[in-house]
Amino acid sequence: MAALEYLDSLRTAHPELSDWYNTLADLYQRKLWHQLTLKLEQFVALAVFQAGDALIQLYNNFITDFETKINLLKLAHFAVIVSRQYSKKEDAIKYLEGVIEKLRATKEMRIEEPILYIKMQIAAFNLEKGDQKECKNLLDDGK
Repeated sequence: MAALEYLDSLRTAHPELSDWYNTLADLYQRKLWHQLTLKLEQFVALAVFQAGDALIQLYNNFITDFETKINLLKLAHFAVIVSRQYSKKEDAIKYLEGVIEKLRATKEMRIEEPILYIKMQIAAFNLEKGDQKECKNLLDDGK
């Protein structure tokens, strides 16, 4: 139950968001994955998570605990949001490539769209760092 312990630590650090943490913990314990996903979408948009590595920590300590139980396209969406928190594009690309590997390891049949979504973010990161050739390769692969 490391995920719940992490939420408890956040509740202590940010008491003003305790209602959010209580709701997330409740949905997690009741295994209401769809509702939890919807609440997380609202939660990650809060201003408190837009600075530093707060989203990276949330993903690594909470979302990874149930990542294969939620809609995989939503998981890809969370991963892309989190990747933008990395200060180095190379680290963000490495992180997203790891998420792609996790998606492939699920052996689900519905992984093409989430993988394509993530690859397009990797292409954008490559373009931002000036690697136009790799960006074009990823775009061509996506067609």
